[in-house]
Amino acid sequence: MEMAPPGGIAVVYNAWHPGGGPRGAEREADESVARDARAVRDALLARGRRAYLLPMRRSAAGCIRRLAASRPALVFNLCEGAMGESRYEMHACALFELLGIPHTGCGPLAIGLALDKALAKALFAAAAVPTPPYFLYAGEPAPPFPPGMRFPLFVKPAREDASIGIGPGSLVRDRRGLRARCAWIRERYRQPALVERYVEGREVNVSILGGRRPLVLPVSEIDMAAMPRGAPRICDYRAKWVPGSEEYARTVPRCPAPLARAEEARVKKAALAAYGALSCDGYARVDMRLARDGVPYVLEVNPNPCIAPDAGLARSAAAAGMAYPDLICRIADAAPPRGRG
Repeated sequence: MEMAPPGGIAVVYNAWHPGGGPRGAEREADESVARDARAVRDALLARGRRAYLLPMRRSAAGCIRRLAASRPALVFNLCEGAMGESRYEMHACALFELLGIPHTGCGPLAIGLALDKALAKALFAAAAVPTPPYFLYAGEPAPPFPPGMRFPLFVKPAREDASIGIGPGSLVRDRRGLRARCAWIRERYRQPALVERYVEGREVNVSILGGRRPLVLPVSEIDMAAMPRGAPRICDYRAKWVPGSEEYARTVPRCPAPLARAEEARVKKAALAAYGALSCDGYARVDMRLARDGVPYVLEVNPNPCIAPDAGLARSAAAAGMAYPDLICRIADAAPPRGRG
């Protein structure tokens, strides 16, 4: 652990865990968090803040001891899980609150709701947020398709983050492919599969900075025009986390996205509605598909999304004229005094 300055900002992140449950093979995402943590620390130091790294490694107990010893004024929370498990992301956040330490980003409720993708979509529907029809596939026999479902369908783990479990095989075109992909998810990730209607259209996302008045940043798009003919137009795990891969090279971010004024207004309205539906109060990114008929279908809300200097949130902030260190300091300054009784 780095030297902890009195009253400093502890940049806490989940270090890669070699025995990390079903995610053990997808170490790129966890390793990227360590790089992001260094970037955040350096950005804080560049603006004169006292900051240091504090990784959560093999146990929460060790992290608690280090937090108690260093007594930070604030935790800059970059935990996307703990001990190799995405499902512990909300627990790490709740830990800081139980310790009475203010932290950045969304609270455990929003993180837990977002991670349970079926529950999140039910909340979207209840709030009249457009989202593709879906069902959970927990084992044979498959449930009947709800109204509006038809092939092709998109299949992903029901309780994972960072595009884990998403690849070319996620797009299925018949019942045989559906059964095979769902069986693979159940075996590898030990959880149900979320099956939703695949929406043809543009992949866009909206980043929101929380606070008393949430700030909606310029809309970003993932341009997939360079994908090979016949390849699924999806932003999968390799496209996000494996530089040098074909998927990474052929999914090109564009910000601001070239949208008509009415399209931009609809996209931002849907993003804010989804943000509110999951009780978000920190920074978040809302991923959606802008269908050919102009409807922005919300796919997911990502509380505390990737905050690397070259990731979507920072890209949108830069398009709004915000330098990376200023973005990081704004997030730190917006942290509410959670956990203080």
